[in-house]
Amino acid sequence: MTAPLRDLLGELADHEARISASSAPDAGTEALHMRTRIRRLRARRLAAVSVGAAAVVAVGIVTANAVTAPPALLPVAPEPSASVTSSPSPSLPPSPSPSPSTVSPSPTATPPVVVETPPAALPQAADVTHGNEVWGTYVAVVDSFESPTALAAKERITELGYQSSGGDIGCDQGAAETLGLPQDVMVVASYFATEQDAALFAQMYGPDALGIAKVTLYCLD
Repeated sequence: MTAPLRDLLGELADHEARISASSAPDAGTEALHMRTRIRRLRARRLAAVSVGAAAVVAVGIVTANAVTAPPALLPVAPEPSASVTSSPSPSLPPSPSPSPSTVSPSPTATPPVVVETPPAALPQAADVTHGNEVWGTYVAVVDSFESPTALAAKERITELGYQSSGGDIGCDQGAAETLGLPQDVMVVASYFATEQDAALFAQMYGPDALGIAKVTLYCLD
């Protein structure tokens, strides 16, 4: 029995007790009133019972669904399809290797023509004669023609293939002025036909040569 029904029955019992205890002036009216209340109580009882039954049924349905629910279906992997045979990609035909190019031989280089320069003509010695105008190459100033300096100068001129001469520079007119020497010094020299010959001999002799000068020979008679 539910709590509302118990309360209602209790209220009804209390009411009946009060009626029996008191003197009712109109018993018929009171009886009608009681029957009406009893019908209402029965109607409330039926409604309460119906609501409780509906709730029980609903709970049972939910429980049954929870128990008997089919298991969730797991995803099924698709079956592998038949292997597709990949068609081989068409292979490119091998490119023809380039034929070796024929290298034309380079023309044979013509060797350069070597023009042989004829050796420079040796200095031409002059005719040493009194009064002749010649070019002198002066190689040393000496105190004596027997001094070591004089002997070495004469030997060097002889080695070069020429004849040495010696004497006072004053006897070779024009030499002292050209070379800046005093007129009374003694010198060793060699004489040539041209200025070029005299200069070339000075180069052949070396750095000890004093210089060249155009002179007129005297003191030879």
